[in-house]
Amino acid sequence: MTKPLLAILLLLPLSVSAGELDGKSLICDSEKFDAVNGYRFEKGSVKTDLVSGFKIVKKQNGEWDSVHGDYSIEKDSYSFDDDVYIVDRTEIRWGKTTFKTLNRQTLELVVSMKELPKLEEWQCNVYLNEADYWGRLENIRKQKQKAADEVTKDNKI
Repeated sequence: MTKPLLAILLLLPLSVSAGELDGKSLICDSEKFDAVNGYRFEKGSVKTDLVSGFKIVKKQNGEWDSVHGDYSIEKDSYSFDDDVYIVDRTEIRWGKTTFKTLNRQTLELVVSMKELPKLEEWQCNVYLNEADYWGRLENIRKQKQKAADEVTKDNKI
């Protein structure tokens, strides 16, 4: 009886203790979206930051719409979806409404929902300290804003 139980236990993924990734960050980009997601591992959970040139606003009729404007960094942009992360040998997982799975070797992030098992794919880079993370997000914001300004420079109104 102990040998089968031991074999089952050895096959289970090993979870890293809560908070082991704290202090590390990811910046993830996708060719499909004009936005960049940043993820900070803090106190055993994940915080999400967003670099984008749009805001979601509620219209008078109660529907939601996106409005394009200047690029900004929205800190803790998806606080409703922040969650405890789970780490095993090959991946890191987190999320409440959208589920994120990061391949620890390729740094490919797959975002899914119950109805859509592979909603989005992002490629990520790791940042080991806060200064590098925030500096890189700011550089991305500036680059995107510069490109947007170039497109609109000849606007008459």
